[in-house]
Amino acid sequence: MRYKDRIRKDKIQEIAMNAALGFILLAFAVIMIIVVHKGIGTFYHSFVIEENRVVKLDSKADIYYKYNNAAEISLKDREKIDELISQDKIEIRPDFSIITNGDSTFAENAGVKWSLLGSLITVITAIFIAMPLGIAAGVYIEEFVKNRFVASSIDMAINNLSSIPSVIYGVVALYVLIGTFSLPRSSFIVAAFTLTLMAVPLIYVSTRQALASIPLSIKNAGLGLGLSHTQVVTKILLPIALPKITTGVIMAIARIFGEAAPLILVGSVAFIANAPSKILDPIPLMPTQIYLWTQNIDTAFIEKSFGAIIILLFINLMVSIVSQRLTNKSEGL
Repeated sequence: MRYKDRIRKDKIQEIAMNAALGFILLAFAVIMIIVVHKGIGTFYHSFVIEENRVVKLDSKADIYYKYNNAAEISLKDREKIDELISQDKIEIRPDFSIITNGDSTFAENAGVKWSLLGSLITVITAIFIAMPLGIAAGVYIEEFVKNRFVASSIDMAINNLSSIPSVIYGVVALYVLIGTFSLPRSSFIVAAFTLTLMAVPLIYVSTRQALASIPLSIKNAGLGLGLSHTQVVTKILLPIALPKITTGVIMAIARIFGEAAPLILVGSVAFIANAPSKILDPIPLMPTQIYLWTQNIDTAFIEKSFGAIIILLFINLMVSIVSQRLTNKSEGL
């Protein structure tokens, strides 16, 4: 009887897990369909084709032509567009200005060029600062702290830091850098510091897990060869753990690249049309630029925000693929 109950319980658990997985996949598919449906039009635009030139329509005329949405276009302009349509002078062509242009007050010219570059520079800086801190902390706690109570207490604290809401990091950066040191909001330093705070616990966790997964026999073999504990860690354990640590670093990049809440809190939401020239200048960032576009009443900016989300998702997808390949390589798959 107990055996049958156990079989029934296992089946119920399996059904529940499959249902949860199916729900997650369905929700993900719905989100992707909405994002692609709303944002794919960003990569196409309406142009007036004349004999000697090609003229790009403004955003309101483009929205009217593509979606027959006349809510934001005047009657006079609508009549002009209808006349051009009747003369077969309007075409929809591929348009990648969202990638090649910086931000603009005109939706048809707005792009993520500088915010994408700003995000890349800020994330790379944050990771280069967070890597030595996170890896060193992980190695020290896992291999050199003798008191297990102290090690487990610190480990629990840092693990909690890796899972707390990201807006808390924005509060810390707001108090420390802006409140205490009076650094300007939206500056590169403030954004990089905020993302560094987020990345350190993530890298620490991956480092500790990578070291903990190495069989104790390998460490004992190194010690048996006459190597010191430090030499075993630096020459044997770290090289073995490196692929998993690298995977953790890449996943940290994917996590912080799309974070908006802490950056909005520290004020990284200014309209910035050009690249910054100084380290304390406001720097455009993709998540906050998407946020700004969604606050605009112009339908074309809403479309642009979905287009930027597609770009952001594509970058995260590439990062995830690289991470998965490194994981498979480290496991010999």
